[in-house]
Amino acid sequence: MSILAAMDKSENEGVLRLSGKARAGDRISIYSFEDEQIMDFSLVPPFTADGCVESLSILSPLGASIIGKSEGEVIDVRFLGHRNRFLLLKIHA
Repeated sequence: MSILAAMDKSENEGVLRLSGKARAGDRISIYSFEDEQIMDFSLVPPFTADGCVESLSILSPLGASIIGKSEGEVIDVRFLGHRNRFLLLKIHA
């Protein structure tokens, strides 16, 4: 599914909410295998990402990789030739 299709689906309150998948507007907790840290973010559309550490654009490499994932899934992100792995711990709807 493309990012734009995921964004369109996220507009429908019932579809992704019932399935337990991450979508724009959700607050999430992830674990970084590289840094061994837990981080909390709000997944936001790119026009609302204000550069704040607590917001993550859904079009960023990490944000795009999280959309549509469920709690417990491992997320692999490649950015600038570097691989990062994260575990989606919690979706705080």
